[in-house]
Amino acid sequence: MSDIAILFDGGHFRHLAKKSGLEPTPDLVEDFVHATLRPNENLFRVLYYDCRPYNGKQRRPVSGEELEFSLYAGWMDEIGRRNHFALRLGHLKFRGWQLRDDAIGDDTDLEDDDFLPVFEQKGVEIKMGLDIARMADTKMVKKLFVVSGDTDLVPALKFARASGLEIIMIQPPGWQLHDQLKMHSDECREIEWPARREGGF
Repeated sequence: MSDIAILFDGGHFRHLAKKSGLEPTPDLVEDFVHATLRPNENLFRVLYYDCRPYNGKQRRPVSGEELEFSLYAGWMDEIGRRNHFALRLGHLKFRGWQLRDDAIGDDTDLEDDDFLPVFEQKGVEIKMGLDIARMADTKMVKKLFVVSGDTDLVPALKFARASGLEIIMIQPPGWQLHDQLKMHSDECREIEWPARREGGF
């Protein structure tokens, strides 16, 4: 039996990396994963959960002009090609427009650029929960490392612990885990950001 499976919420990680001034590249993801492991811990697989960027056309909120969203997602495929990585993809849904914070209370007429698109991630949490339950049921690994801040995972974490798996929540720098995630895990391990690779990000 291999020691460790890492369940990695890519959207959560990218948000925290950007808040810390880092570009969340495949290299940063891979280096962070390896930083979570201690010398006596053997990695089985990293399950990387994310959504490809939204691609589609929507009407802008003020002018009504058509805007096409078309973002490159090749970096995600690159993550999937890394050793011991497997992609678990959900999808993004467009949910409308939200007024930018710096435009609230502005007396001038609003323009399209005063609004930000709102997207909702779908399918990621359920995939993570099902994979946690499957690993608990099959005893595929001894420990699950979880990189996520989503409290919707708590029922799956409770089931995994009751099944005998050790749950270790991974904390990137500057992130405080919700108490519910702390209560239903065996360890909270804080990991520093890896050093930049030669040539930067």
